[in-house]
Amino acid sequence: MGSVLNKAYRKRIQKDDDLIWICQCAETSSEAEIEVSKSQLRATSLEVDFNENGETLVVVTFRAKRFTFKLVPGKEVPLENSWKKIFRNLKNRYYCTYVVGSPHPDAIISIVTNHLRFLFNISHITAVRFQDPSRDIRELCTPLTSCLFYVPKLFINKPKVTADEMNFVRDNFENLQEILIDTDVPEGFESWILDHRKVTIFSKMKLECMDLSWSRCIQLEIWSKSITAKDINRFISIWMDQGYPRQLQSVVFNDFAGDKNDIIDGIDRRCWDPRTRPRYFPLQSSIGLIKFDCKDGLDVIYPRGELYREIGTIWFGAERNSCVFMVHPKDPVKSYQWYWDLPHNFFGRKINNNQDRNKNLKPSIVDSTVALNK
Repeated sequence: MGSVLNKAYRKRIQKDDDLIWICQCAETSSEAEIEVSKSQLRATSLEVDFNENGETLVVVTFRAKRFTFKLVPGKEVPLENSWKKIFRNLKNRYYCTYVVGSPHPDAIISIVTNHLRFLFNISHITAVRFQDPSRDIRELCTPLTSCLFYVPKLFINKPKVTADEMNFVRDNFENLQEILIDTDVPEGFESWILDHRKVTIFSKMKLECMDLSWSRCIQLEIWSKSITAKDINRFISIWMDQGYPRQLQSVVFNDFAGDKNDIIDGIDRRCWDPRTRPRYFPLQSSIGLIKFDCKDGLDVIYPRGELYREIGTIWFGAERNSCVFMVHPKDPVKSYQWYWDLPHNFFGRKINNNQDRNKNLKPSIVDSTVALNK
């Protein structure tokens, strides 16, 4: 291939969707690396996963495909050359081994991420996942400290996390937009967690009605019995008393404790009226893009003088204690327009399995009756 990429390789790089092959071209020489960078290739995301058993992965999404780099320790080499060992997995073309010149790959992970960001014009790390119970979050993030401020997504899927680890996360991840919690969180961090735009909670976090009422979430999902039906009722009532702020879009309560009738007790409601708005409500959740059939739900109405207006819908799952509260947009025609433009065959897909749900892979549109009754 030579020290500099020839014309045929440069032309192929512009069109090829094989990110691993492009990385292997770039590692042949520093000149080739610069040429790849000048090709203005652009990846859409870069994710760092700290998995169980000490496994560290860097996942890059490039041209709608996810490429995984597994960091493994190699022989000692100069630090600036520690990334120049990429070996593709013969059984999976989207998976490769990334040999680093250190017995502790986590210590130089910033070199790997910066190299990939340089090659594929990635402005910042888009997500970080902590799933290893034996590794401390503070130690894992120390090499990435300068990059954490811009990270918009955080996922913590480990059995337990300490107060010191949570303090570190709170102090360094200052630009979070989305957070997923599947761990036992120490008390005192509930308000901070609920202060983000999109929050998904799988653990039995101690939540109260006032925690939800003062939340700044746009989309909130609680997949545990940490909330009761009466708490949900109080939450909706307080939300209405506050003037039903439209920053809230949806709240999913799965496996809540109590009776469904306690949720709607004392709340003005009526069945869906086809003359007022579309039948289906599109909702982006942690398990994909779901369409909810409002015909099966109850519209929450807000009295103001002699006028009544639907401000939300309460939808119940059929086979388990699940409830979804959806807030209607101010401009339903404009907000629902994209929904009607979708191909009809998008609907009715099977839900992702638990692993895909926690991994939050590509969103797909699934039917609500299939999704929350699984």
